[in-house]
Amino acid sequence: MTITTSAARAAGVVLSMLLFSACGSSSDTASSDSGSSKGCDSANAATVNAALGTSYGEPAVTTQSDVDVCTYTDNASHLTGIIRFQKNTTHQMFSIARQGMDASGQKTTDVDGVGDEAYSSTFKASSLVPELNTVVARKGSREVLITASAPINKETDLAKKFLD
Repeated sequence: MTITTSAARAAGVVLSMLLFSACGSSSDTASSDSGSSKGCDSANAATVNAALGTSYGEPAVTTQSDVDVCTYTDNASHLTGIIRFQKNTTHQMFSIARQGMDASGQKTTDVDGVGDEAYSSTFKASSLVPELNTVVARKGSREVLITASAPINKETDLAKKFLD
């Protein structure tokens, strides 16, 4: 139980910053690619599990303004994953969120071939908890963030799917 609690606390610290770091407004103008924003309705458990190799149940969904957050839990392992969809984001908002991750000690790395810009980060709290990978990508004014204990390449492929 301690491992699950530690993992949940570590993930909570990391993810709380990620979930709402780009929710503020900005004077930077969003591009015209608002398109049909995919949200949690396009990220059901079957889709996510097939892409990431996970065993999540259906997500709990939280919507706040232009942000949909889908939180998944694996009932057997109690591991969680999060997919956040954001509309009306800008390059400036994306950059500020990335700088926040870097400043908190979560080194980010560029990811090529996904949207207009993308990066990844890996967080490992201790040897007792699973590694959490995050991929964040923006295409036009749409952004997707995926955090799970799945390989970065699988998260990247899923981000591409959501942004197409």
